[in-house]
Amino acid sequence: MEFLDEAFEGSCKIYNKDPLKRAQERLAIDQINKKLVPSIYAFLMAQDQKDIEDNKKKFEDELKAAFDIFEKNNADGFLYSKDADQSDHLTAVDISLIPFAHRIHVILSHYKNYQVPSHFKRYHAWLKKVLHHPAVVATISDEKEYIPIYKRYATGTAQSGVAQAIKNKKA
Repeated sequence: MEFLDEAFEGSCKIYNKDPLKRAQERLAIDQINKKLVPSIYAFLMAQDQKDIEDNKKKFEDELKAAFDIFEKNNADGFLYSKDADQSDHLTAVDISLIPFAHRIHVILSHYKNYQVPSHFKRYHAWLKKVLHHPAVVATISDEKEYIPIYKRYATGTAQSGVAQAIKNKKA
């Protein structure tokens, strides 16, 4: 993403120009990749009731922590901001989170009968907004495609590197 941001300088920037804000964006993306995403897979892969409940709580804790970070840094349009001309654009943080947020909605609902609780108001408002953004509408995968792809994770039979890291508690 950083390459695209620099290569197409005249286009809408996905990273903030301010070095401190840019560093905060990178930290938020790191939080998504290293904490939130593994918690999604761990919840999806949990098989017995205790593991399901423990991993659901961990996922919700990580989702809250991620959005707390986003909220703290949102003064300058950290998530889904506006250009000087007031047109909406996606930030690097949005672009990092959207595919997984979409999977949360589809996969956890299907395999775990789970919906992100309504008290995650900031998450729900953000998700509703980004899923209607023209760039997202044009590029997001069809929800039906996720179900068979993630079945092996939901049944605990996945053998991918991600699955092994989750099983070995290395992610």
